Amino acid sequence: MRNLIIFIGIICLFFSTPAYAQKGQYVEKDYRILKYEKGIIQLLIKEKQIPEIGSPFKIEDYEQKLFVKKCLEIYLDKPNNILLVRFGSLSDHNDKYWGVLSHKKAFLFYGTSDKDFLALKKLYAPRTVALISFYIKQITTEEKL
Repeated sequence: MRNLIIFIGIICLFFSTPAYAQKGQYVEKDYRILKYEKGIIQLLIKEKQIPEIGSPFKIEDYEQKLFVKKCLEIYLDKPNNILLVRFGSLSDHNDKYWGVLSHKKAFLFYGTSDKDFLALKKLYAPRTVALISFYIKQITTEEKL
């Protein structure tokens, strides 16, 4: 009986493990993430969060090395909806970055004092920037606890 329970537990673990994969089932289908995926990877390489793998750059080489998580979607005018994402390498102790992705432009930054975030402040309305800043502050505060 004990062996049967262990066997069933292993089978359940085997089938539920893909649900914990870092490349989310729904995240990769968002057109904004797919559009700016190369820029996200290049920022992580530049910041030395993931190593550069090959000379000809291929996105497929980095599939299991990073995560991208949808955090907040802000609906503005129809083509100008923006998506706040959190991304980084899969290591527990590496830095996590933020991205604001829109139809036309991506802002990738570490914190609210980075130059990309300051450029974001100039482009969007103060209420939109305040909402993004509040969300970032809440998440980073929770992570420190």
